[in-house]
Amino acid sequence: MKSNTKTISIFFITLAILSVASFVYGTRYIEGLISRATELKEDIEKLQVKVGHLKALHQAAQDTNDDKAKINSYIVQAGGSVPFITELENLASNIGLDYNTDRIETKSAPDIDLQGKELLSISFTARGPWSSVFKFIKLVESMPYSINIQKIDLFASVADKKVVVDVGTTSTTTATRVSVKENNWKAVILFDVVKNKEN
Repeated sequence: MKSNTKTISIFFITLAILSVASFVYGTRYIEGLISRATELKEDIEKLQVKVGHLKALHQAAQDTNDDKAKINSYIVQAGGSVPFITELENLASNIGLDYNTDRIETKSAPDIDLQGKELLSISFTARGPWSSVFKFIKLVESMPYSINIQKIDLFASVADKKVVVDVGTTSTTTATRVSVKENNWKAVILFDVVKNKEN
């Protein structure tokens, strides 16, 4: 019986030692898993911060692209000289002015810090009534381009103009030619506009 008791005692002691060892091993294993989970959580948080920074950087780049597009819209594009002159001539024509594009030339722009840009130098003459000439000058100033007006020369002249005036009643109308003094103005505008260089 002593041997049976001894065997049972050894069995329970061994079982107790194994239980304690298993508990210690399990506790340490769980602590390791918790530590690893904490590290992974910290890594995920760091990655989320990086993703947030990347999104902010991407948005800033997108905003910069929008700003670049806006800046480029103020510049006559390469190959855009003819459409620009056409737009200028249409402005004059639409308000009833006679016009002439006297000179167009490109010149380097040493004072412009942007590479790949040049100046399109234009001399443009517009003739007509003062209000239309003045309106045209204001329209040129407000065109959505980077325009620098160098000089405006204004000339006035008075000319006789024959105008047909209808005079009469409801039953009869007669045409009479009368002479009217008309003020004609001429504006010679010299200005530069920033343009992308041709390739």
